[in-house]
Amino acid sequence: MSAEKGFILGADGSEFTMSVLCNGEVAFTLSNNLLVEARTNIFNFMVFPNIDTVKVSGTKMLADNIGMFTHDFDMIMNLVFKGASAGINHKYNANGFPLANLNPTLGLLSGVLQKFTVSPLKFDQFLLFGFSMYADLPTLANYRIEDAETPVGATIIQY
Repeated sequence: MSAEKGFILGADGSEFTMSVLCNGEVAFTLSNNLLVEARTNIFNFMVFPNIDTVKVSGTKMLADNIGMFTHDFDMIMNLVFKGASAGINHKYNANGFPLANLNPTLGLLSGVLQKFTVSPLKFDQFLLFGFSMYADLPTLANYRIEDAETPVGATIIQY
């Protein structure tokens, strides 16, 4: 992570392996070095991606069950990943992607953890993470035992 480039995946030279299935069987498997730099933020459980850099190198064919033969797989994979990242940026950069689409529980949490923020863009090597907590009931100066039966979220008027 860096404040300038955001999340950096694959900078350590780790390998990315991808298998393509056809009718439940592996058609082919590729392995390569993938570098992705993404200035991505999360705010109010909405992801706002901005994928700046995608580089694929050292692509190797690990399994070929359909006759892929020899191609410039680095060029092909660069085109695939750059096209995918441009599509993601275009679709979600301005309006965001709601995390509740992945799991409805995150939609519930978005009502409790307000102003939920995750960003790598503030400090180098640190991730900014913060939120405000929604308080169900205000603190009562003169708490009465009968108020304990009041439903959560109800307005309490003290006379």
